[in-house]
Amino acid sequence: MRLIELLEQAPKYTWAGIYARILACILIYGALVHVGNIAGWSGTRWSDTPALWLRFPWSLIAFVIGIVTLQLIP
Repeated sequence: MRLIELLEQAPKYTWAGIYARILACILIYGALVHVGNIAGWSGTRWSDTPALWLRFPWSLIAFVIGIVTLQLIP
């Protein structure tokens, strides 16, 4: 329970609040860039780019495992 208490108290500390705000800004920027790339704001529409991973069945499995792993580990 000590970890939960620390997580609840972290935003009360100045350094943690500043770090959380900076991290949120970086993540929002990354999300906007990603959405912009999908929408084609970067010059090439996402639907026009080659999807090489679709050509190999095992690559789809590796892609799903990679996504799950990157979401669960952090």
